[in-house]
Amino acid sequence: MASTIGHCEIYFYDGFAKLGRILIMDENQRGKGIGEQMVTLLLQYIFENRKERNIELNVFDFNVGAQKCYEKVGFILNPDKKYLREVDGETWTALNMVLNLEEWKNKN
Repeated sequence: MASTIGHCEIYFYDGFAKLGRILIMDENQRGKGIGEQMVTLLLQYIFENRKERNIELNVFDFNVGAQKCYEKVGFILNPDKKYLREVDGETWTALNMVLNLEEWKNKN
């Protein structure tokens, strides 16, 4: 019987593609490169099936593992965009990361 390891989504709007809700649900499966594989597959799908070439995602500043995963794939921090979100009485900061799909494809 197969089980779900993770989840991810793509949103398309105004010429951009936004990756979201990227999650490896089983904590024992984290840190094994699965997130990197998921993001790479999403980028390949967009490159082959869509016209959007500017990709972005948001990641909470405390999620260093996810940030490193996205940087490995080729995303860079966009210092001009940050989002604040109230969660259970705390303020969480989401950082914006961007990638140009043409540049990514040329490197890979």
